[in-house]
Amino acid sequence: MSFYNANCRGCYGTTAAGININDGKLYYNDEQYGNVRIVAVGKEIPIWSILRIKNSSLGNNVLAIALDRGSQIGLGKTFLIDMLTNTIENKSGIEKNITVEVLRSAK
Repeated sequence: MSFYNANCRGCYGTTAAGININDGKLYYNDEQYGNVRIVAVGKEIPIWSILRIKNSSLGNNVLAIALDRGSQIGLGKTFLIDMLTNTIENKSGIEKNITVEVLRSAK
């Protein structure tokens, strides 16, 4: 897992789902799952899917929503998940050995 922010190189401040993240928003309020972290995923995971991320420094049971895409994100790419954060300085940029479970696929 890697980390990005709204102002990273190649970022535009709006997610692939059309959500403005320029205001520092890290969470999305999902009707079913409540406040969930915003992540970028590869094309194998549909936008609006809900994920459970385990073994992360953020906790062992982080709920996230796939609202963005990234060119280096996905199966067979550099990272499986790219977690939105306020600033890149908040994290080292990489976490290994996480587990991702799709709780709701938005196909």
